This record gives sequence, C-alpha cells and structure tokens, in this order.
Amino acid sequence: MDERRLRIAVIGTSWWSEGFYLPSLRSHPRADVLALCGRNRARAEALAARFGIPAVWTDATALFRAGELDAVIIATPDDTHHALANAALDAGLHTLCEKPLALDVGQAAGMVAKARATGRNHMVLFTNRWYPHIRHLRALLASGGIGRVRHAEFVHHSNFGLRPGYAWRFDAARANGVLADLGAHWIDLARWLVGEIDSVEARLQASVPRRDPDGNPIRAANDIAALQLGFAGGASGQIALSAATPLPPGMALHRIMLAGERGSLLFTARWGEGDPVLRIEGALDGDPTWREWPIPEALWAGVADRNPGSVFRVQSAGPRQFVDDCLAGIASTPDFADGLAAQRVIDAALAADRLGLRMTLAPLP
Repeated sequence: MDERRLRIAVIGTSWWSEGFYLPSLRSHPRADVLALCGRNRARAEALAARFGIPAVWTDATALFRAGELDAVIIATPDDTHHALANAALDAGLHTLCEKPLALDVGQAAGMVAKARATGRNHMVLFTNRWYPHIRHLRALLASGGIGRVRHAEFVHHSNFGLRPGYAWRFDAARANGVLADLGAHWIDLARWLVGEIDSVEARLQASVPRRDPDGNPIRAANDIAALQLGFAGGASGQIALSAATPLPPGMALHRIMLAGERGSLLFTARWGEGDPVLRIEGALDGDPTWREWPIPEALWAGVADRNPGSVFRVQSAGPRQFVDDCLAGIASTPDFADGLAAQRVIDAALAADRLGLRMTLAPLP
C-alpha cells in the first residue's frame, strides 16, 4: 500500500484560505499542511492553531528555500501570483495557484513556460469544473443531445462589490476587477463547455467609487462586465458579470443557456439563502418536451448535504485532486495553460473596452 504523503504550505490567510483551502486539505488523508504563510503574523498564528499547522511564516520565498515542502497553494491577491509561483517552481515545488493566474498574458505565459520546464505539477483553481451540476451539464453536452452549440450565455450576479471598505479586487493598480475575479471562472467554463474563444467585445463598468485603506480615492477596477464572444467552432456567446447587484447578503444568481442544433439546456442557480437551488432543464434530440435533468446520484458521491462546495472535502476535487495528482505523478488539470487561455480573453476584453473594438485572438499554440 502506498504510504507516501504530500508536504504542503498554504500562502495566504484570507477567508478563502480559512473556509476553503484549509478544510479541503485537512480532509485529505495523505496531505500534511506543514506551514501557513501570511503578512499578518497574528492572523496566521491564530489560523495555524485552529487547523493544527505546526509552522507560521511571513516570508514565502524563505519558506520555499527551507526545502521541507513538496507543494504549495498560492491563495493571495492577483498581483502576487507571478512572483510567488515563479519562486515556488524555482524551488522545485508542485504549485496550485488561485485564479486569475496573473495580471496579464506576458506574466501568465512566463509562468506556463517555467512550470513546463521544471516538470512540476501545476493547477489553477477553476472550481466550476468539479461541481456536480457543471459536470452533469458537460455530460449532457457530450451525449450530443443538443448537437453543436450555436449560442451560449453565462450570467453571474452577486453583491460583494457593494460592501463598504477597501477591496484589492477593485483596485485597478492591483487587479482587473470582476472581469478577472469572476470572469476567469466563467471564461474557463465557456472554453470547457463550448470550445476555444477566438474573438471578444467588452463593456466594463466601475459603478462604485473606491477608496484605499486610508480613505483616499483610487482608480477603480470594473465591478460590472459584459462580453460578447466568438468561438473557434462558430458559436457565439455572452458572459455577463456583476459584483454590484443589490441582493440579500451573500446571495448569488447564476444562469447558463446553451442553444444547439437539436436542443437546448438551461442551468439556473441561487446561492446564499439556505441550501443552494440548482436546476438543469431542457429539451434534447429534437424532442419538444421541456423537462428537468436531475443531477445523477453518482456525481454526489460522499456529499451527504448535497452542497456542491462539499465535493472539495470528500471527492478528488480541487486541492484534493491536486494532492492525488502529485502523489500519483499525474499531470493536473486545469493547469497553468488553462490559466493562460483565460488570461488571453481577459486581456482582449480589457483592450476591447478601451479601444471600442472587437478583438481577435490568435489561435492557441
């Protein structure tokens, strides 16, 4: 029986590390989180004590050089990903990086090249790929029931951009707004479900004035984004994102519409008020009957509460899959190349909004 274990450090002490990464890793029987690194030592020490992590660091580069790790999780603001991932890969560490992979295509392409040169495992956390409802939607597409996709729509409404106080996600000096924060997820999902994106138009809005931690006005990044997409296979599409929709606290609304040659599929979700409401419905194979397509029980394996987020604590998903892949010597997916592909669309959307043009993307190498 294989008894190997993976020695991991987590960089970042945000609510996302606390609520997602650390519980997911703690649930894996062969993952050892040996270090937690954050700028605020007191915060890092409190979090480490809660999760039984033996070491706290405030200097990630020094931690990497210590040579006691196999892998690292980078869960930090967007403007830190490039330097941290490169340092981790230089230290020979398998590297999982939060999305978006980088601030621009140049950074992302360099990260892909370095990851490939080192031969280390690399992953970008595009969470949608592991959710049972998305996996079911993809299986329905793969069955050929709607035929070739002609048009696809992806919509996300949330309200976290309306919270008072400084948020680095909406600081244009540090991040690319909701386009990168949420858009990276939905761009990757569009690629995964429909195919490569080869053109984009965009309208980006910074609807809420922003201030720095001292209360001084700053250049705000977009909190609303609307993209018109062209896919290499001939389909058209839309991605509509808002982090500034007035909704009850914590609520988010999602919608995916896929219209094909022989049928259509519609996914709708409501998150944040009690249990998530998830529904897939549609008409397949030319049948005019519109019906619900329930998520198969097999996709809920081990998820007693039927909360999609629980897959990351019971299945080989996200950080748990990353651990499994590293121990088995299997290349991880989605990887840095997928992160680069999403970044190409983000960069094109920024340029399209700035220039008022439709931007054409060169084919992926």
